[in-house]
Amino acid sequence: MSLRITRAEYRLLTGQKGKSRGSKRLPQRRVAAKATGGKIRHLEVFLPITVISEANQREHHMKKHGRKVAQQQAFNAEWMLLAGRVQISAPCTIKLTRIGLRALDADNLAGSFKHVQDAIAAMIGIDDGDPRLTWCYDQRIDPTETGIIIEFTCEG
Repeated sequence: MSLRITRAEYRLLTGQKGKSRGSKRLPQRRVAAKATGGKIRHLEVFLPITVISEANQREHHMKKHGRKVAQQQAFNAEWMLLAGRVQISAPCTIKLTRIGLRALDADNLAGSFKHVQDAIAAMIGIDDGDPRLTWCYDQRIDPTETGIIIEFTCEG
């Protein structure tokens, strides 16, 4: 299954404001799912949202809050496109890969995913600190694209 939407369509789905960049297509959403008994064992999803490290940001608290809401809405909008066909259950390993212009160090990389991690845990119905969820972080440098890749690998 694959779906391609324009940035303008994506902004409409997530409620984001900003200039439309014409009809430039978003990277294709990959859904490579292995299932047993109706439950997903492996799933990979690309989200065209930018995550940044907030550890050293000096900005107004409402700007941070707006970024949190935008990241969580982007995840929820993408997830709603998959809802009804995908069931994630614990125990599960979730790998979050940041695609960006430059690298972050390990603690800033983990911190940049805080809001997305909270949204994922809420979707599964488990606190993000639960030992049944294992979080892994990675990053990839790409000067032409920014976003995140979420990989779910669930046991049994």
